[in-house]
Amino acid sequence: MTNGYNAALVLPAMERIGWLQPTTKGYDVVDCDNTQSESGRYYNDGSFHASLLIENLYDCQPDADITEDDFNAYLVQLRRSVIMSALNAVFDAPQYVGGGLLFRKAVNTAHNPVANNGNFCGIRIKVSDGDYGVLLKNAILFFNADVSFPLYLFHSLTNGTDTVDNVLTDVPYIKKWQVAAKGNSQTSVALNYAINNATDVVKGGEWFLGYFQDDLGAVRAYDYSVAANCYHVFGGVSFESKANGADFDRETYGCSAGMYGLNAELGSYRDMTETIVNNAHLFDNLQGLMMAARAIEIVQNSARGNARERMGKENLAVLYRDLNQVTTADNPYTTGLKGQILQEVKRLRDAFYKRSSSITIQNPAI
Repeated sequence: MTNGYNAALVLPAMERIGWLQPTTKGYDVVDCDNTQSESGRYYNDGSFHASLLIENLYDCQPDADITEDDFNAYLVQLRRSVIMSALNAVFDAPQYVGGGLLFRKAVNTAHNPVANNGNFCGIRIKVSDGDYGVLLKNAILFFNADVSFPLYLFHSLTNGTDTVDNVLTDVPYIKKWQVAAKGNSQTSVALNYAINNATDVVKGGEWFLGYFQDDLGAVRAYDYSVAANCYHVFGGVSFESKANGADFDRETYGCSAGMYGLNAELGSYRDMTETIVNNAHLFDNLQGLMMAARAIEIVQNSARGNARERMGKENLAVLYRDLNQVTTADNPYTTGLKGQILQEVKRLRDAFYKRSSSITIQNPAI
């Protein structure tokens, strides 16, 4: 995750604009991957800025001896950098929502060992629908003796995969940790795993964080009365369910006002991943404008000594004006690229962060 979205999922969806192969002799170096355009638009088709050319980038990028493969890798990295800049310009609000411990111990109550009945025990976690994610920060363990055991994360509607005996295998759980608890003392174990209801396979449902009692041997978890803390994005309740081999009954289970030696510390944040992926086309124009601005900066700051870089002062002044919205007698109403970028960023912010408009309600008796 970075700045409210999963970059690994977002970047492929945003790579919608390609490069036209130059017809200039010696500059037809763009490979097939970089000429692909899902949107039908191209950075260097003249629609963003006349200086946004492969020829300019090739001559003004830092490496005078760059190979064709390395130049194409440079174009890939340049596009990803522009995409990240575009996303971070739009989604620049604080992403953290809140969080803390799921449960707090009721005052003046005893803790007692739980009987091991061969069940799966733990916490059922519900996550709000929408553009939210939850980070499982820490598992808080409380048992009557030192013990090491597997801790699992399941989902009510989805199975997972894991490497078993060096082979990627379908498994009923989503994630597995090996944890260790110190006897008769609360132990915190880092999990650092993000969950939400907005991925390709997870739509709604519930999450289950817990363990199989049979993995504890003679060790027993402590139970005590708890009160659930309230959070905007997530909530949880203790539960136990009949084990079924490596799985358990995820449809019917018993909930408890106590706990099974397991608490959790969670944090919540805005996760715009699915919204961005589903609306990637809205960023095409912003991408192109930002790529044009980046190309001008590359030309202006090039330390290369070549004919394309050695532009006259007049041409460099034109690029500066086009980039920075400089008003002159000849161009009094020119909006520079930076100004156009700001306008496009505002347009996208307004689209993704819609504010409720005021309404007038008429008294039906009038």
